[in-house]
Amino acid sequence: MVKIKDRAVILDNIELSEINDGEVERRISKAFSNFFSSYTQSYNKLFNRTGSLFAKNFKRKQITTQRQWQETFLYIHLNPVKHQFVKNEFLWKWSSLIAYKKWDSPSNIFRNEALIYFDGFSHIEYLLNSKRDFLLGLDLE
Repeated sequence: MVKIKDRAVILDNIELSEINDGEVERRISKAFSNFFSSYTQSYNKLFNRTGSLFAKNFKRKQITTQRQWQETFLYIHLNPVKHQFVKNEFLWKWSSLIAYKKWDSPSNIFRNEALIYFDGFSHIEYLLNSKRDFLLGLDLE
């Protein structure tokens, strides 16, 4: 149990192996939802404010096509460029893109997955360059 001021969030003490994955996910999600709601209400009451403290939930979307997979891959790697953290996606120190570029070096990334959707790294580079040029040409402010 987690207690914040006069509100409590109780995480059920149950055998998780006895229920299906969907139910486990629903219960965990509900527990966190209750916790964050309680925290927000207490914080807002303490500081005499209203509104959300946290960013809105993100949504999952299943990738169903090759094109969607490619676009998602490019979006992830070009996002630091889009938000002007770096001028080139290879300069982003947290990017996995270098692992794709250095195909023969050891990595924890499942690089072979990319071979299903791209025709080698030169294809990835070509698409990244095209998208980056397009993004940098936009007025993003």
